[in-house]
Amino acid sequence: MLLVETDHPGARMLDLKISGTVSSQRELQWLKLWDTIFVNRNNVNLGVIPKGAYADFETSVMRPDHSTPCEVSFASRMFSNVANFPSAAGPGELTAEVIKIEPVDGRPSEETYTVRITNLSDDNKVIQQPVYFHSGDVESRLWIGARLVPNLDDDPCAVQ
Repeated sequence: MLLVETDHPGARMLDLKISGTVSSQRELQWLKLWDTIFVNRNNVNLGVIPKGAYADFETSVMRPDHSTPCEVSFASRMFSNVANFPSAAGPGELTAEVIKIEPVDGRPSEETYTVRITNLSDDNKVIQQPVYFHSGDVESRLWIGARLVPNLDDDPCAVQ
């Protein structure tokens, strides 16, 4: 994934997914879990989030067992070698919570999750990091990208 920051007020960030036919070894561990849990979005651009504000996004989650809802977090429970990403927010700078779960008509193994990401950071920075969806003892992930700012006055792309 490539995140491009612009100075245009209508397009502050562009997220570009770079696809190919070869998956890296780091991604294969999640591809093998697709029959157990699968999040259908690869990356989500949340835009600019001031401190104390939030951004919501929706994604479909496919899994056979809906007896308990998925939990979301910024840490993998299954794979210890993926915990630290240099472009990720620091501990306590973001929160993630599921705010709504809806069934998908005609697809019994699929649900639509609405997730809220809240910025608690005092820093002005661009982040890219995974959000993990945990279901029982398995997980899937997607990537989020955003610019975290202490307030909108600190957004270099804000219209003056």
